[in-house]
Amino acid sequence: MEIVSASLTRPAFKALAAFIVIAIVGALPWLRVRRMSARLRELHAARLDERDRIARDLHDTLLQSTEGLILKVYIAAQQLPPADPVRAFLMRSLDQAEELAIEGRQKLLGLRNPLSQRLELSQALAALGLGLSANTTTSFSAVKEGRVRPLAPPVWDEIFGIAREAIVNAFRHSQANHIEAIVTYRSAGFTVQVRDDGCGIPQHRSADASLDGRLGLRGMRERAEQLRANLEIETAEDQGTTITLVVPSHVVYRKRLIAALEAS
Repeated sequence: MEIVSASLTRPAFKALAAFIVIAIVGALPWLRVRRMSARLRELHAARLDERDRIARDLHDTLLQSTEGLILKVYIAAQQLPPADPVRAFLMRSLDQAEELAIEGRQKLLGLRNPLSQRLELSQALAALGLGLSANTTTSFSAVKEGRVRPLAPPVWDEIFGIAREAIVNAFRHSQANHIEAIVTYRSAGFTVQVRDDGCGIPQHRSADASLDGRLGLRGMRERAEQLRANLEIETAEDQGTTITLVVPSHVVYRKRLIAALEAS
């Protein structure tokens, strides 16, 4: 009986051993592909991080310096008589410079990794305001309220674009002594408010939602509509201007946005 049992188990053992060898041989290409895929993912992530770093550096140096230079030239042009041909030439040149700056910013947004972290928004606005206020008599401050929450990167870009437009317009047009940005994090939503103590927006400009022919208030409203956000503008002559953007929590906060997308 023992001899028969041995003769019966030996073929089974050989078959099992052959199966294991075949399985190992078959798994080798799969393991190689997995290692290669992991390596490609690492390289892709490193490339995206490098692109994001370059885009961030260019934004924080070149673009913001360009905006500061545009503002200085604009202030100088405003000192010339309205009928002066030099003033008209400078204003046309400023329009072209602003278009180039907008195009450059859009290119940089295309370089950025959509999953990467952005600077906390009040810090980004503080850096922007610091550059714009250099060599001017207008002071700037940016504060944050509430517990900081991670914002969805594409939404961060749109919010920053709206706040940036409000701040730049305030520096250009308000003749304010002080401009302030307030960033508020709440569970119900996210708010950014830009206010100044300047001359206010003239009624005809407020009505046609345009400032000096540029992106202005109309572009800000269009961006707010894309975010399904509420944009309010309060202004009065010689009493300053307050621009408030309120974005729903499920749109602005990364975790809630992901949960909403998964639920849909």
